[in-house]
Amino acid sequence: MFAFAGLWERWHGGEDQPVESCTIITTEPNDLVRPFHDRMPVILPKATWDAWLDPELKDADKVTPLLQPYPAEEMEDVQVSDHANNARNDDPQCLEPASMFGEQG
Repeated sequence: MFAFAGLWERWHGGEDQPVESCTIITTEPNDLVRPFHDRMPVILPKATWDAWLDPELKDADKVTPLLQPYPAEEMEDVQVSDHANNARNDDPQCLEPASMFGEQG
């Protein structure tokens, strides 16, 4: 299990309608992700979750050091099927290795 660093806010838009918005914070890619993209989500180590989610936190400098690439050596690169490229597909098959479907890596 892992967690992305993100921000959530409720604010009032036009006509005083509440708006809930969220974002995932990104950073530069680590060596594993770099061949695929020029950025990656900030992945928070489990030991930092409480600090990131602390509702009393007022000083962003206390969590800013967490906004860095996750160590590549703690990640695994697994090619998945093209099935995962379609946003309409939201099923376990999206996580299956490409080799299970005869796709070449």
